[in-house]
Amino acid sequence: MAEKAKSGPRCVALVGPYLSGKTTLMEQLLFTSGAINRRGSVREGNTVGDHSVEARARQMSTELSTTSTEYLGESWTILDCPGSIELAHEAQTAVLAADVAVVVA
Repeated sequence: MAEKAKSGPRCVALVGPYLSGKTTLMEQLLFTSGAINRRGSVREGNTVGDHSVEARARQMSTELSTTSTEYLGESWTILDCPGSIELAHEAQTAVLAADVAVVVA
């Protein structure tokens, strides 16, 4: 039986409104794929994504966060977009680069 050919790296943008759970979803994806051994919490300020001082102080994404993982033999880049309307340009740019966008509501 022939082995499945690997595709190139894939990119997913997590988009949606403020407080919809995009950063929490990114933490779960990283945890499920084995990239991290415990999920962080936005409230506790220990997530992979919201790593800037401003994001942790505001308990919200203030800039695009990127991370990579491997799942089922495929390489994935995850783009966690801020949901605040004032930062919509970050999500627009991310969607242009992504293979797929997941709308979190």
